[in-house]
Parts: sequence; C-alpha cells; structure tokens
Amino acid sequence: MKAQSGDKDIIWIIEDDPLWQSSLSSLLKRLGYETINTFDYSDTVSTLTRLKKMPCLAIVDLHLSSSGSAHEFDGLQVLKLLKAHNIYAIIISSFSRIHADLLADAIEVRNIIDKIRFTDEGYEAFFIEKIHSVITYANAARQAEGASDTQQSRLGDLPLDF
Repeated sequence: MKAQSGDKDIIWIIEDDPLWQSSLSSLLKRLGYETINTFDYSDTVSTLTRLKKMPCLAIVDLHLSSSGSAHEFDGLQVLKLLKAHNIYAIIISSFSRIHADLLADAIEVRNIIDKIRFTDEGYEAFFIEKIHSVITYANAARQAEGASDTQQSRLGDLPLDF
C-alpha cells in the first residue's frame, strides 16, 4: 500500500527518543509515507499551527520525558490535542498495558503498540499491518462524518488491539 509520489499520506511521529523517532520515520518512509517528527507537547502545538496538510495518522509515545513538564504522561495531552483536530492515533509506549486505563474515553486511540515487543520476530510486520488498518479506519470515519447513526455505529466495531 505505497502512496503515490507527490500525494503521500503523512504520518506524524511524536516521540521523545531520537533513536525511536528515527527508526519509525525510516520504516514509514520505506513504506511510502511522508513523516512529521516532534518531540513533546509544546513542539507538537507549535507544529500543528504550521501544518499545510493534516496527517492521516499520528504515532504517539505516551511518556514524553523531554517536554520538561511536571506531567508524567504528556502523551495523553498530545492525544487530546490530536483528537480535537480529528487526527487518529496509535500509541507506542513501554507503558502500554500498564496505563491503558488512562485512555478509556479520553481520546480516539485505535491501537496501542508495546515498544518492548518490537524486538520480537514478526512484530514489525504486525506494526505495519496496524498502521494500514488504522489509516483505513480513520479514512472511513472521516468519510462517515454526517452519515447516518447506523453507518457511524459500524465504525465502532473495530476493536482496540494491544
């Protein structure tokens, strides 16, 4: 599912670890996506005001330590900001299972990816499949805006995966 040159889908990577950010960006670029990279909440807010084209998806680390904030999970604030702009997200975090309860109704998260499992055999393929499925879901949800309640309710059937 490679985007056509000149009309690439944009995926926003919000990750405070430069190595993870670089690795994710390289993987997504190999798949044909354009990437935007930010490190923390304030960087994300600043970038959001300058965007010419909205990303189709964001990948967000839940724990953004470089933000210098007193909040342990600034990623949650980032996710709320993205939801306000109708940007769907996948969380990538070492804390995914422990803190999944934080995410209950607050945001439009479709998947939580565990960083620790990235070294597992086959996990990169799993991650790529999740990227494609969430983009498909997000595009369908955006097209359903203004659709009937029945049509919109079908979108709620996509399970939250860990």
